[in-house]
Amino acid sequence: MLDDSTARPTFSTDNRRPDDGIETAHRRRLHDGGREGRHDRSDGGVRGAGSPRRSRRQRAAVGRGPRSRKLVAGLLPSGPTTTPRSGARSRNRFRAGRERFRGRTSSGRADRTGWSGRAIKMPTLVSTQFDLFGGGGNALAADPPRPPSRLGESLADACRRLPLDEKVFVAPSLSIGHDIVERLGRSGVRWINLRVESPRSLAHAIVGRSLAEQGLTLLSRVQSLALVEQACAEALTETSYFGRLRDRPGLHRAVQSTLDELREAGVTADNLPDEAFTHPGKVADVRSILRSYEKSLADGRFVDRSDVIRRAIEELRRSRRDPEVSGAIHLVPAGLELGAGEKELLDLLSRGRLEILESDDPETWSRRAGHARLFRALGEENEIREIFRRLLAEGVPVDDAEILYVDRNAYAPLVYELSREHDIPCTFADGIAVTYTQPGQAALGFLRWIARDYETEALHGIVAAGSVDLTPVAAGGEPPGSVRAARVLRLAGIGWGRERHLPRLDAYVARMEWEATRRPPSSGTEPEVRAARFQRSIAEARVMRRFVARLLDIVPAEVAGVVRLSDLARAARQFVEEFARSKTELEGIAATAIRKLFEQFETVPTSPMSSRDAAERLAAAVGELAAAPDRSRPGQLHVADYRSGGYSGRGHTFIVGLDAARHPGAGLQDPVLLDAERREINRRIDPRGLALRGARPEENSLALRACVARLRGEITLSFSCWDLLEARERFPAPFLLDLYRSAIGNEEADYSSLARALGDPAGFLAAGDRAIDEPEWWLGRLARTGPQDGESARVVRNEFPWLKEAWRAERERADIRFTSYDGWLPSAGGALDPRTSGRPISCSAIQQLARCPYSYFLERILRLEAPEKLERDPTIWLDPLQAGSLQHEVFRRFFSEISANGEKPSLERHAARMEEIVRDEIRIWRERVPPASETAFAARRDEILATCRSFVQLEEAHCATVTPRWFEVAFGMPGADAPAPPGSPDPVEIPLGGGRSFLLRGQIDRIDEAENRRFEVWDYKTGGAFGIVEGRGLRGGRQIQPALYASAVEKLLARCGERGTVSRSGYFFPSAKGRGRRIAEDRDPEELARVLTALFDLMHDGAFPHAADPDACEYCEFRVVCGDVRRAANQSRDKIADFRNRVLAGYGKLDVS
Repeated sequence: MLDDSTARPTFSTDNRRPDDGIETAHRRRLHDGGREGRHDRSDGGVRGAGSPRRSRRQRAAVGRGPRSRKLVAGLLPSGPTTTPRSGARSRNRFRAGRERFRGRTSSGRADRTGWSGRAIKMPTLVSTQFDLFGGGGNALAADPPRPPSRLGESLADACRRLPLDEKVFVAPSLSIGHDIVERLGRSGVRWINLRVESPRSLAHAIVGRSLAEQGLTLLSRVQSLALVEQACAEALTETSYFGRLRDRPGLHRAVQSTLDELREAGVTADNLPDEAFTHPGKVADVRSILRSYEKSLADGRFVDRSDVIRRAIEELRRSRRDPEVSGAIHLVPAGLELGAGEKELLDLLSRGRLEILESDDPETWSRRAGHARLFRALGEENEIREIFRRLLAEGVPVDDAEILYVDRNAYAPLVYELSREHDIPCTFADGIAVTYTQPGQAALGFLRWIARDYETEALHGIVAAGSVDLTPVAAGGEPPGSVRAARVLRLAGIGWGRERHLPRLDAYVARMEWEATRRPPSSGTEPEVRAARFQRSIAEARVMRRFVARLLDIVPAEVAGVVRLSDLARAARQFVEEFARSKTELEGIAATAIRKLFEQFETVPTSPMSSRDAAERLAAAVGELAAAPDRSRPGQLHVADYRSGGYSGRGHTFIVGLDAARHPGAGLQDPVLLDAERREINRRIDPRGLALRGARPEENSLALRACVARLRGEITLSFSCWDLLEARERFPAPFLLDLYRSAIGNEEADYSSLARALGDPAGFLAAGDRAIDEPEWWLGRLARTGPQDGESARVVRNEFPWLKEAWRAERERADIRFTSYDGWLPSAGGALDPRTSGRPISCSAIQQLARCPYSYFLERILRLEAPEKLERDPTIWLDPLQAGSLQHEVFRRFFSEISANGEKPSLERHAARMEEIVRDEIRIWRERVPPASETAFAARRDEILATCRSFVQLEEAHCATVTPRWFEVAFGMPGADAPAPPGSPDPVEIPLGGGRSFLLRGQIDRIDEAENRRFEVWDYKTGGAFGIVEGRGLRGGRQIQPALYASAVEKLLARCGERGTVSRSGYFFPSAKGRGRRIAEDRDPEELARVLTALFDLMHDGAFPHAADPDACEYCEFRVVCGDVRRAANQSRDKIADFRNRVLAGYGKLDVS
């Protein structure tokens, strides 16, 4: 083209002109996001949001990030063995081949980054620079000879025939156009005065300046959808055709797509033909929505894509008589998909100087695919891994390969993850989903927090993952680590509800400050160390308090139950700006994209909605956003959709996802505008036509044939033959059968013969020496040499110490001998034995030891804790433990009050007071644990009220012969205030005979006094009697509490000068589930001593076997540690029964069933 300011020829591979700046200047302000952004931006940026142009070095860095680590899940069956020496040689060959593949580009230059997790020193990568017009300076080194595409030949011929004419190459998108033009330069074709445009960019160039002068804003896709949502809310009523769906996101998206097509076809609310519709209510709704949408555009001074084309056409019509309009030759590829408006635009713009460039006929695909390679794989990830294996094994440079997918959502993330794991630089034509970045995760977590009624688990997740930067609220100090910061949110017990956050965090800070001064130090802890720990915890809690306060400050509160979407978008943008962590360039680009996305929502008018709906709407937009779309670049693997790929001219193309479920797809009707209605509209409003949705499978098939026809070099097609999630078979797309028939010259070949020809699917192991990483290489060796005893297995275990430990643990647990991997600590000696350690033990700990010694070991020796979090279940308020704690406090308060008045329970006199106490405790617990729903709250409240009423009635009868005396009697409990007698701050010594004893601590629910100084001890069980078996005595220690508490009460009475013996001790079940039962067993001191001795002997020997009964694991919170609990129980039962395991002999004699 000519630079008007200098009147000299200028040469560029960029579509932007030096002086007019129409498209560039106004796209920054009027950037059209969504799907168009990825086609009309040749230099990367952000799909759906604008971004500054990045340097070549910056673009080359996109796609690299921290490597993920994967665990080897298991080993495969045995095979022939190899020696360590041969294994080392093979591994060295693998590493060398990997470095050759990853370290060289198609230009023959070495890359400076390694593929594997280990750093590989390589020569510096020199990006290939192209002098596309072939003039002086650095001459272009042409690619090895490869037949150009027919479109490339046609364009080259036009450049030779019209060397100095201004030529405009109209491509499907700018990125595709630049790929084609760049390919010309790489093949040695010289050109001048050639620029790349798309129909959209041409329209922008014509009207961009006038749009800016008139103050009009070009809508992005997300803004357009927001206007559609508002139009549906305004136009639809409860009784209209689409009325019941008016607030459904699915309807909004369908309406947006239909409105786009109608407006691009020139259909307006005024000329929409009533006769085309099958239902009068339907045409009324569509017309109302269309009119409301048009009004929103006018009121907000917005324009959409169809407006840009229409205004460009009008501008060209007005300038037809202008003799100064440039007469560039417009070169248009044959078969370019153009709407009616785009066709008219090109006709007017070219002024008759339009030339159709021949392209590859889609029907010639069979000639290109005659030598194509096919394979199938077990799952999509193995499909991508197999591509990387083939590239490595064949030494193909990454920038001579291109991966084209049929399903972006399934394959693009897999390529991104694997390429990042192995440091393979990639360009993605459709960009990288921002949800794979820290800013994207932070934004999603923030919006989910709001949408789920401020449930802290959403905040906890993004804080723990490190997606949030707490520096802005650290008050100049060092912010807490991500895990410790997330722990504060969980320990504060917030749960959910906006109003609970700050009070609960304030209470947590106050509790920590109290514990810093009142809580007794643990043994062996220096006071200075203890104080420093508390101060650190308090400082972290205050940081999190400021963080949450800031979030609540920026999030708009609902007014009359609604907020404005624009207000919540502003809050989300502020959150990303202040707190989203960005460590890499890609994350910086993603953060910019997300901010611009929220800015777009801030500028459009929307109807008020609930915070939940608004947050979900924004979260859906973030989930669809992609960052850093780019065209093919030197030194990088290119990944694209099959419709827009295959133009780079690379020598190796892989088309993935060709299973029957994905291609050619289903011809589903448009739910808003049926094909029959579309045909009628096309007939009445000619010549601009609406596409028929039922023809989409044929269109997809044609697009794939056209893609294959334009490819040059080697072609590999593949599909996933097994759904790993659903565990079901998948079948090849019809195109693969057509290709197979064409290749073998047999039109009668069927799918069974194709399956035989495909051979074994690519799986988790690489064939031969084609592994792409060391774990895969080792697994391949183990598959051939045996996972257990082969020489390669021993080498693997020496190479990977953690895998060696896992292998050894499996062997030891499967063996009949009781070992340290089963829970044996022989070195513990008497340090764990309560008889010699002097440390008090509780009844619950002893019962846990009897039920499953291994769970006792995990919880009370290793100090493992299951995460404490408030689970939100809309059907349940308070779990059984919480409900039990509430009722225990109710019973204590009730009996304390009436006993102080010298009264015994009476339903007539005390029912009302009991209800008052219950409601007061329920109020306290509702503050502590907010109900997920009022229905759940009411159900639990009524249940507790019924239980407490039943409690009074049952106690009225029981107390006819006894008098309740003491309640919640604590003894030996650390950190508690000194209890009133008979309670004691000191534990109780329980004799075992033979001069041996131990210290017991605990808290007794209630002690009643009968006649003749006899006492009864009761433990409340507010649930059912599950786990308590009447008539079985101590059950090997699983029901030892009543006997121990009876002995403890007698000791406590004697300690405070009281006389008396315990006549009954047991469990009381006041609830409907427990049916008011009282279970008490006869005391047997000898049996008690025998059981305790056997259990303490087990502890003395450091033996903690797994429970032999898998039913004991049903409610164990550590069952996830044990894996297959039935297998673990069976192994433990065999070990306990074997006489050689003497440390288990005493425990084996106990009846713990």
